[in-house]
Amino acid sequence: MSDYALCNVQAGAPLQEKIFLKKDPASRYETLQAMKAGKLKTAENFLRARRSNLDPSKSLTENRRYETESGNFTSAHFSITQFEGVRSAKQIFDLVIFYFNNMEISVSEKLDSLVTVRENDDDSTIEGITQNCLVSTTTKTGKKMESKTIMFSSYCERDDMPAADRGYGIVASEFIDNDECYPYHPNERVRKDVSGVIEVRAFNRQDRHSASADDDIVVVMTRWVQNTLHRPAFPMEAEGWRELRHSMDTWGLSLHRTLLESLHPQS
Repeated sequence: MSDYALCNVQAGAPLQEKIFLKKDPASRYETLQAMKAGKLKTAENFLRARRSNLDPSKSLTENRRYETESGNFTSAHFSITQFEGVRSAKQIFDLVIFYFNNMEISVSEKLDSLVTVRENDDDSTIEGITQNCLVSTTTKTGKKMESKTIMFSSYCERDDMPAADRGYGIVASEFIDNDECYPYHPNERVRKDVSGVIEVRAFNRQDRHSASADDDIVVVMTRWVQNTLHRPAFPMEAEGWRELRHSMDTWGLSLHRTLLESLHPQS
């Protein structure tokens, strides 16, 4: 069994806490604020178990895709990515947050297979909490896929970070079970649930090409995400279902591409 597979078995899955949002703005705010600290702590512990003894200076990517007994289709992605030559962990964290706040633009610009729009066009972002209600339409068969996700985020300087850069950023994403302002449309759209964690921090790494004994600083992004595409409640031909399954993970691919383009705009 690989190191990652062993970590996967030991860690299990993150605890999912159902999210129900009412129309009243004050109630929505109170509900999300009450969940934030617990969500971020659970996310941090979950990634620590997933990563376990893995070397953060080594790249890793693992993907799983499978159909469940209920007919839903689930994908899981885990990756460790290094960013060398960047200013700080905060630089990468800010780029991640910017991407999530403008996800529909990046996805539509970079993916030929999907056109994505945002339904919650009001200011749904408060400090450390972002809501994304997105609808994507496949360009080939015109099938619609909707997701409603809350992202809790935090960045701070931590004394327990071993690197010279003590910045630590974490983002926990969780799907909304029911939202009175932005309800699901099960008779028209296929629902996609997203649960995920992104951690950004710096590590010390010995520069093997330098005569100096000083360590090099490398910023590492650790990412886990699970997407579940619900079998539609309405009739759908096999080709349309295959197209949705093929497209369900492309938002994550767009994130990595956007980060690289922002860091190296001329490449």
